[in-house]
Amino acid sequence: MTTMHPIYASEFVAYAAVNGAAWHMPAHAHQCYELLYVLDGSCRIETDGGTYIVQPHDLILFRPYQRHEEFNLTDTYAVVCLRFPGEFVAEHRVPLPDPSELPT
Repeated sequence: MTTMHPIYASEFVAYAAVNGAAWHMPAHAHQCYELLYVLDGSCRIETDGGTYIVQPHDLILFRPYQRHEEFNLTDTYAVVCLRFPGEFVAEHRVPLPDPSELPT
């Protein structure tokens, strides 16, 4: 049985977020790439490819339509987020690692 989750629109956006101890982002996906840089705290991220614990200075790449769910593990979890469309990657030849080199 497939679990349904929201798929958010493709967009080009950047923001920083500080989340509290009880923060949880339910399973979802984006039509675009999402790059997270962890500034503070730690978080458990669950994807179809595995479960990961991220901490300060980790860089996380979600590919378009990749389901992910996030669970805060500390009092605060602070990240910088950049979302960018696949068309941007293709048009500007952004060199992204192969999924086998950078599992997501």
